[in-house]
Amino acid sequence: DADAWQLGQALGELAEAAEHGGAAVLRLADLRHLMRGRLAGRPTRANFRTGALTVCTMVPMRSVPHRVIALLGLDDGVFPRGGAVDGDDVLQRDPRPGERDPRSEDRQLLLDALMSAGEHLLLLYTGADPVTGAMRPPAVPLGELLDVVRTTACGQDVVRRHPLQPFDPGNFTAPPFSFDRGALAGAQAARGPRTGPAPLVSGPLPATTGDVELSRLIAFLVHPAKAFLAQRLGIRVPERQDVLTDDLRAELDPLEKWDVGERMLQARLNGVDLTDFRQAELRRGTLPPGPIALRLLSELEETVQSIATVADPHLLGPRRRQDITLDLAGRSLTGTVSGLHGQVLVRATYSRLGPKHRLTAWVQLLAAGLPTAVTIGKGAYGRVAVSTLTLPADPRAVLADLVALRDEGLCEPLPMATAATHAYASRRAAGDTESEALAAARKAWNDLFGDGTDEHVRYVHGGDVDAFLGDGTRFGALASRLWAPLLAAES
Repeated sequence: DADAWQLGQALGELAEAAEHGGAAVLRLADLRHLMRGRLAGRPTRANFRTGALTVCTMVPMRSVPHRVIALLGLDDGVFPRGGAVDGDDVLQRDPRPGERDPRSEDRQLLLDALMSAGEHLLLLYTGADPVTGAMRPPAVPLGELLDVVRTTACGQDVVRRHPLQPFDPGNFTAPPFSFDRGALAGAQAARGPRTGPAPLVSGPLPATTGDVELSRLIAFLVHPAKAFLAQRLGIRVPERQDVLTDDLRAELDPLEKWDVGERMLQARLNGVDLTDFRQAELRRGTLPPGPIALRLLSELEETVQSIATVADPHLLGPRRRQDITLDLAGRSLTGTVSGLHGQVLVRATYSRLGPKHRLTAWVQLLAAGLPTAVTIGKGAYGRVAVSTLTLPADPRAVLADLVALRDEGLCEPLPMATAATHAYASRRAAGDTESEALAAARKAWNDLFGDGTDEHVRYVHGGDVDAFLGDGTRFGALASRLWAPLLAAES
């Protein structure tokens, strides 16, 4: 086992360098061998008693005496192994005395490892949540061992909690635990005077020039903060990734239900029989098994049919698309508008009909120059919502002002957020006072899924709604400039 011997030599150099305050390098190939072989539990020949560092799993017949024994991963819920019944294990359905018990075996392996330590014993577990910092208990066998040690050692605490970050000052207090000079510089800087966070940009950026793509204009109007980061600064805010699981799902979360419903609606509008769609969806592997999936599809079909029934009268003639090239005061606006049926722009979505859907249809209507745009989606209380937009008298002037608004928003972050600006402009168009409109904008910001929860908005503007709105003057002017022409043309 030459690779394992080289890995042991490399880890021995690491341990020796750490002991004397130096540094060493562990080859990536050796680490891959370690992860794939030893930590994965694959039986391999370990060179015990060679004087180097030996890495192995806790399996029977490995309890060879050593000067130092270190056990990693003694976390609660991980060690010992769970005793949940596996449906594929027929022996666990009718257990008999004398059969294997993984939890008892793990306890025995822990005892064997403890008895193999000659001079030092290191037991490591995750003592705090890496995100929230909440305290985590050790595994139950380790907790029992600590109780025995504390009683035997007259109450002396043998647990040492290590900081989570390498630049924590606690790593460099006497006696120092770390020898990383870069982390030491970080710890010293952390103890220095604190300053408030700097603004995202110190001042307005140079004005943008050149042609404008229709898709990028829509992306800015629908989400100004995200467009400023992506289109001007080239920054992408990482989004939370869903954890993939291989468990059989008993139900779908709201986003997964929307995904199935959107596919079903578009298939229905394209003339696909829902019976054929049902059979294809069952074979995608994303639905729960058996009758649960059939019941879910039946619930979705009811909503899809109600939306499609409203959309069918507008789907006259074959579906087509139109290429756009417009001259707006010396600047060219280019793009493609799809979903055209005759002289009507038709959009149908399984989503709840919101401001972003209406803004998208509005800009596409202005660019295509069609008389009408119809957007259909889910409404309140299970009903279907329909937005009908008519072309204004001078669509190019409205479109040019929206392009100018985008130019301003790419020079500096503007106090614009889709839900808050829509709430303000809608209340003002209905005749409410400015204070009532600002209260509606504040409510939209603080909603459960409002603008204040958006990661891009928080990255650009922070989470304080009062700082975002300011005195309301500039916010109100921008909201009216964006929404007033649309609301005047909508029914």
